[in-house]
Amino acid sequence: MYDFHTHTFLSDGVLSPIELIRRAIAIGYKTMAITDHVGPGNLEFVL
Repeated sequence: MYDFHTHTFLSDGVLSPIELIRRAIAIGYKTMAITDHVGPGNLEFVL
């Protein structure tokens, strides 16, 4: 399974990056891309 469009709480998701990765591994994802939105409010954290 693959997911190339995920978001963390750093944009409009609800999970932290590590929580998102752990869940992806748990359900058998082989590849995943974190595609958070970047703006002035989260630029420092996302980069």
